[in-house]
Amino acid sequence: MSKRNEREKSIDRFFAAASAPAAIKARISLVAQKRGLQRGDIKRALRASARLDSGKQTGVLVDFATAHDLSMDWLIKGDLRGLRRMKESGKPVC
Repeated sequence: MSKRNEREKSIDRFFAAASAPAAIKARISLVAQKRGLQRGDIKRALRASARLDSGKQTGVLVDFATAHDLSMDWLIKGDLRGLRRMKESGKPVC
């Protein structure tokens, strides 16, 4: 296997892990902690992150991200460019 293929597989594994339900839940919990959100404020988003194969559940996460000025790129995929955009807007994230 070539080095390029190995690198591509590593990147694919990284993005798969970054968008896993556990990773999304961790980001939701981080936002809740930093912004002082209550458990009730994040309960629907936490449940939705466990069942992302449903379009309805994705809508719940979009609503959560919109309500709290979060980047969907960061929330769903863990994309650090989205995190940077949020930090530049002045909202506490992490």
